Amino acid sequence: MKNLSAVDFAQAFGLESLPAQCLTTMARANFQYADADLKACVLEVLTTLNSKLPLAGQVDKWEAGWEENLKEYLATGSVDALMPKYFFKHSVLRYKRKYIRPVSPRFEADYYTVVCQILFHKYLSEANSIIEFGAGTGFSLMILSEMFPEKPLVGCDWAKPSQLILKAIAEKTGKPIIGVNFNMFSPQHEYAMVPFREGSAVITVLAMEQLGTNYQRFLDYLLAKKPSICVHLEPIVELYQEHNLLDYLAIRYHQKRQYLDGFLTSLKGKVELIDVRRLYFGSFFHEAYSVVVWRPR
Repeated sequence: MKNLSAVDFAQAFGLESLPAQCLTTMARANFQYADADLKACVLEVLTTLNSKLPLAGQVDKWEAGWEENLKEYLATGSVDALMPKYFFKHSVLRYKRKYIRPVSPRFEADYYTVVCQILFHKYLSEANSIIEFGAGTGFSLMILSEMFPEKPLVGCDWAKPSQLILKAIAEKTGKPIIGVNFNMFSPQHEYAMVPFREGSAVITVLAMEQLGTNYQRFLDYLLAKKPSICVHLEPIVELYQEHNLLDYLAIRYHQKRQYLDGFLTSLKGKVELIDVRRLYFGSFFHEAYSVVVWRPR
């Protein structure tokens, strides 16, 4: 049995140590795992690639998904109710170009939490406010509110249940969180709706993947708004290497689902790239956890 340690997280980000919040998360998490059978996993991936898969950008899917989380949060008030269901979809994940079988069903959710805590501590500590596009269930905003309880937080999402979740979170916790209905496909219609202020930072977490190749309008919107910094945790197809089997399969899956394509390439020459980092972790089919951090020139 192997174990993902604080040293592994620190090395992935080039850090000597982790923020205190990460150590607290790791103390309660179980990051033990075993290697999964390569041949069986590859066969399952190939079989899936030959089947019909849902395409990115389907709004109705997220309406139904976040509605389920909303009902659970209203019933329980638990932060766990805000965890997106896709965290628990696969019993096999990928790490360092291998398939792994975690002991804990919360492995991916806890990994996500630690990575967000590292990114938010490193890049958002000085922000005057933080705006998340694709806020979904508000899980990332809850992480932010625990780290920075006084910072104004804004969650934008095209699915209306997201705004109801954020309203419920604000009422229950008293944290300065608001929700805005916002469509990243057509941001030009919603320029005045998002309360940008001087020193506002922007984050997207597993959200821009839904834009496919239609990210240019949203990127133009961000460039026009001139946030202090933009932090993305997204699947970045440009970071894969085709000669590696697991990378090749991830590329195939990424393309078949029509996830984010060309975004990193489009940033080069337009913005100041601060960090581009592949973490070599993902769900069964691909890596959704790659880091891109930039600021407008």
